[in-house]
Amino acid sequence: MRFTILFGLVLTAATFIPQSSKAACVNCQIQSREPSTKTPGKFDFRISCIDDASGDEINSLITAGGDEEALQQMLAAKC
Repeated sequence: MRFTILFGLVLTAATFIPQSSKAACVNCQIQSREPSTKTPGKFDFRISCIDDASGDEINSLITAGGDEEALQQMLAAKC
């Protein structure tokens, strides 16, 4: 009986330990796109992503040549 309770507590605690894996941000949206003032020929993007694990919103500023490149940079940076 003691071992069953102990096993249950350990198993429950293990599920609440934060994972050290990278953030999983599948849902990213471009909020704004403006011509870059620092890099000619590129754009400054404001990108918003939702972290799938925590539900937190992650906002980033990225300079890229196009929409797809900006989203790839965001995902490569692990949100």
